[in-house]
Amino acid sequence: AMVFWGEVDEGFEVSDKVPLIPPRLVVIGGQMSRAKGEYTRIFEAAPNGAPVWKHVSMETYIFSGVDRRWYFGGKIQKERKFAVSKGFATKPRPHGMCMPHVITGSWMVWNGE
Repeated sequence: AMVFWGEVDEGFEVSDKVPLIPPRLVVIGGQMSRAKGEYTRIFEAAPNGAPVWKHVSMETYIFSGVDRRWYFGGKIQKERKFAVSKGFATKPRPHGMCMPHVITGSWMVWNGE
């Protein structure tokens, strides 16, 4: 499934040593209608050494699973402190700290929870 990202506020300078972590991500289209909208970075969680973004009006998150893949997930994943390798969508390969709006390839989407 394709995910189309809106403009991203970068928030700080580019470094060749630290990955650029945007404070805001916007999902504007694609086949994941349940994930559309604005996400802001939350700082109380940094599971698996990676950032987490929360949808501004729903309990939907973009996070890194223990298998180092980006996921879209919800309340269950948050309750488990994102120490999971499951969500309703994922990138099929590890991200290597390439941020979710930059990493190439399609998202795998599950219709069931």
